[in-house]
Amino acid sequence: MYVKVLRKLKSFIFASANIGKMLEVIVLSVIILFICLALLCVKIIFKKNGRFPHTHVGGNEDLQKKGIKCVQAQDFEAGTQINLFDRMSK
Repeated sequence: MYVKVLRKLKSFIFASANIGKMLEVIVLSVIILFICLALLCVKIIFKKNGRFPHTHVGGNEDLQKKGIKCVQAQDFEAGTQINLFDRMSK
């Protein structure tokens, strides 16, 4: 019984008659991907001066009001601060 199933599966996968069906599925998948990509870009394409939204923490006004900064800005500020030993030596 398993041998018959394996033979049918092998003939289904490797049969040249199924190439047309496989190409049909591939083309349909590519078309669906392009439609999804176009729908994701509708606001950017049709809006005047449309741009991708700025999702970085530093560009978010609400987070800036709360005093939350991105990691890169915090690292830069930490690098510019003088430690206690250097303050005492001045």
